[in-house]
Amino acid sequence: MRDNIKCLQSFNLNYRKNKPSVYCSGYFGLNKWESDQAAITDVFVKNSTSDLVNDNTYNSKYLRGSVGLVYELTGKQEVGFTIETRNNIDYEGITKSTSILYRTNIQETKTSSINTNTWNSNRYDASFNYKYKIDTIGSNLKIFLYYIGHSMKDNYLWEGFFNDNPTIDSAYKTYLPADYDIFAARIDYLKKFNEKTSLSLGGRYGYATMDYKSRHDDLVGNVWLNNPNYTDDYEYISIENGLQNKT
Repeated sequence: MRDNIKCLQSFNLNYRKNKPSVYCSGYFGLNKWESDQAAITDVFVKNSTSDLVNDNTYNSKYLRGSVGLVYELTGKQEVGFTIETRNNIDYEGITKSTSILYRTNIQETKTSSINTNTWNSNRYDASFNYKYKIDTIGSNLKIFLYYIGHSMKDNYLWEGFFNDNPTIDSAYKTYLPADYDIFAARIDYLKKFNEKTSLSLGGRYGYATMDYKSRHDDLVGNVWLNNPNYTDDYEYISIENGLQNKT
């Protein structure tokens, strides 16, 4: 048996009056489903019977929104900016139960497990641009700034039981967070002398960081202990800059 629910909603709005122009948009998505599965089979040449039960649950939510503005300061100058945010949450839960009855010696073995996984992503974008028209034949100066901030978290938990033991037979959980920050700047200058001759100069700068930390814990007795073999801490920084010219 499977139940499924989906919902998608979006909107766009644009407004302009005289010099300012405003635009915004939004999107929301929801996806949810649940399923149950049960099976009884004879295996090992009908010397045993296997019962299998699976329960699955999945939830996903996605949200995105943006707003922007373009404003003409004068007949030669124009500025604009855009801000956008995105959020995504996924959850998945799986419960499995297997029971095998050996008829030869009337022995029954039972195993079960519970898995849950939650993934969360948040992203923020922001941009700014400025344009100055130097003359009427196409010469201009442009400045562009851009930023991206992205944070992700992935949490996973596994629990296993054997022979209906009230205590957990084995279990582990992992955490996989990662954070990204990116900043970029660019400036372009174009000087047109005529339709065939022009001079272009530009410069750019980029700065990016990434912080990634993974953690793995095992359940020993009733205490969660960190496993250093699956634990890591990684940080990355990148800086880029340059100049260019073209005639």
